[in-house]
Amino acid sequence: MNYGENVKRRMMKTKKQTNNTWIPVSQALQLCEDQGLSVTSPGLVYAGKQRKFIRKSLDGFHWEFQKEGLLEYITEAVKEAPPGWITIREAAEIMGVSIGTVYNRINSGEIKAKQFGRNRLYYVDESILQGVNHEKK
Repeated sequence: MNYGENVKRRMMKTKKQTNNTWIPVSQALQLCEDQGLSVTSPGLVYAGKQRKFIRKSLDGFHWEFQKEGLLEYITEAVKEAPPGWITIREAAEIMGVSIGTVYNRINSGEIKAKQFGRNRLYYVDESILQGVNHEKK
């Protein structure tokens, strides 16, 4: 067996061992969405780096998330929302606008939002949405 075949064999073995516990960004984002957590790719990568449940894939170009660590993060993040506050995604759906529009309105002061917990995820005051214009700007 030559060197190239040996390297290929080790990579295949590593890949088989890691397929069950490491998932790509697209699956991680879908898992977050399925669990009711509104998060962007950069936000998820940042959280993964902070909590050490992310790594570069074998090709060195993509990120992979450790599923167990990601699930712990999601569980903690979802239970931190206090009563009367909703996620950015939920606010966008209620208002019929994009998530970016909600962030723009938060930055302009039109919508009251806070960051709760150690995950620093934004939540929107549910009562403030009643008086907000629901049309896209």
